[in-house]
Amino acid sequence: AAVIRQLDAAAPAIAEADGMARLALTVRAHIAAAAANPAYHRILFQEAMSGSERLRWLVDTHERPLSERKLDLIREAQG
Repeated sequence: AAVIRQLDAAAPAIAEADGMARLALTVRAHIAAAAANPAYHRILFQEAMSGSERLRWLVDTHERPLSERKLDLIREAQG
C-alpha cells in the first residue's frame, strides 16, 4: 500500500528522534500519507460498511500495526 511505503520512507527520520518528537513525526507522517492517498481510507470505510474478510485483513495487516506503534510511542513519550 502506498500509505505504508510513505511511512516506511519517513522511518529513518523518525528513528533519529526521541520521545515526543518521535511521536509527533510519526503522527505527521501518518496524516501526510493518509492525505496523499485518500483512496486508502475510502476503501477501509467501504469495507467497514460490509464487515468483510477484506476489512479484517486490512486492519490486521496495516491498521493494527500502525496503531500499536503509535500506542508504544505514546507510552514512551509519557515515560
